[in-house]
Amino acid sequence: MALGICLPRRNNRGQLNMLTVWCPDAAAITSGVIAPVNLQQLRSWSSLAPERRSPVVPAYGFAHLRSRRNHSDVIEYLERIQETLDPFAGRFVIHGPPAEVVEGTWPGSMVLIEFPSLAEARAWYDSPAYRSILRLRTDHIDGDLLLIEGVRPDYDPAERARKLQTEAGQEGQSST
Repeated sequence: MALGICLPRRNNRGQLNMLTVWCPDAAAITSGVIAPVNLQQLRSWSSLAPERRSPVVPAYGFAHLRSRRNHSDVIEYLERIQETLDPFAGRFVIHGPPAEVVEGTWPGSMVLIEFPSLAEARAWYDSPAYRSILRLRTDHIDGDLLLIEGVRPDYDPAERARKLQTEAGQEGQSST
């Protein structure tokens, strides 16, 4: 049975938040204290059958901001956004540096905020605290915001390729 353990984690401002870490084995926890876990144990947990793994994977709020204006509302938004993220363990991963475009074009800048799960990302976006500052940004910056689930640490793109290949084979068989 997988168990969730809440651990402290510091956000971008150095404040402590709680982060849930999932352990698939109750033996890893004794008397409310986490027993030492070595790298080999972590690797074995990642190789568990999917039905025994925790369904919680990180999620991201990804914003493509096409125009930027240093309006006083935007400055206020920046001053207030972290307090809306803290209750949902959200943290900035990327915040608007110039991107090195190596393929195609990329007008504007990007923001990437990480959350422990898609549920926390949605809850943050729908929260009254965030909704109260949202227009400070959207009235002055054109862009798009996506909430998207990440992948597990053991994600294997070759496994995804095999799945797509199988699906393509099944579609080819059904069209004959």
